Amino acid sequence: QELLSRTTLETQKLDLMAEISTLKLKLTAVEKDRGDFEERYKDTEGLVQEMNELRLRVVEMENERTQYEKKLKSTKVRIQPVPH
Repeated sequence: QELLSRTTLETQKLDLMAEISTLKLKLTAVEKDRGDFEERYKDTEGLVQEMNELRLRVVEMENERTQYEKKLKSTKVRIQPVPH
């Protein structure tokens, strides 16, 4: 009876050790996937930031263009020849 109990316990111990190994492998795979995801997300975050900066720059350039167009218009009005 004792030998049977020891054999059963030893078998359960080996099964648990095998399960632990399997879980460690799964954990390693999940951690790698997580690292890959974070790396990809970080790159995406940088691109989003760059896009926002470029959008802001475009708005600034459009405002500058509008200012120059207004100045050009007012300059044209001032240098129009006086009709005789």
